[in-house]
Amino acid sequence: MTLHINDGGVWRAIREVYVNDNGTWRSVLEVYVNDSGNWRTVFQRYDEITLTAGTDSLTVGFISGSFGSVSPSTLGDGRAINRIANDASEPRFQLHISGFSSDPGADYLEKIEINGLTLQASAASYAFGGGIAGWDWIGTSASLANGGSYPTKVYRA
Repeated sequence: MTLHINDGGVWRAIREVYVNDNGTWRSVLEVYVNDSGNWRTVFQRYDEITLTAGTDSLTVGFISGSFGSVSPSTLGDGRAINRIANDASEPRFQLHISGFSSDPGADYLEKIEINGLTLQASAASYAFGGGIAGWDWIGTSASLANGGSYPTKVYRA
């Protein structure tokens, strides 16, 4: 979900919210409103997806058009998850996001949380090509299993 504000007639997406807590500025992860007695989310600094892992015997997770699934398949900015997977041959976890017309840079992603792991984008190797941005964490495994369901949070910077 993307929250927007009207800044002098220009609509701008809010990417980060801070609150002053007795002189200390803190980053806010979620903002809720009470709408006639019903609480609803109006801002999240992350996208929540569920990965259902599949496999081709070399890789476990999701590869678009091949195996596994993610729901929802798009992030709040309209980009699509292209791959969330572990290599079976070596410890390597990958997150690839498609839908870019130009290189968003490694800083597009802050981190991903999956299966008890928090993987910082700054610790990954990054590559871009063909509209797909990819982060690979060499030496890291999310211990995904075929058929497993994994709630996942993707934090965009």
